[in-house]
Amino acid sequence: TNPNDPDTLANLIAVSQHLNKAPEVVNRYLKQLQNVAPSHQLVLSLATFEQAFDRVAATFAKGTKV
Repeated sequence: TNPNDPDTLANLIAVSQHLNKAPEVVNRYLKQLQNVAPSHQLVLSLATFEQAFDRVAATFAKGTKV
């Protein structure tokens, strides 16, 4: 098995999440996937979700007084 195969890494991420592995484990596989296959659908989808979250969070931050 190739530990740098993008599909293997994506599956490891999914299985690790399903098995409630430590966030460090999931993040390690994710960083590895981002390095070996930056255009993998999982990486692209995650980036889209992160951007959407940041946009929504910014609208709440504007309305919040610190």
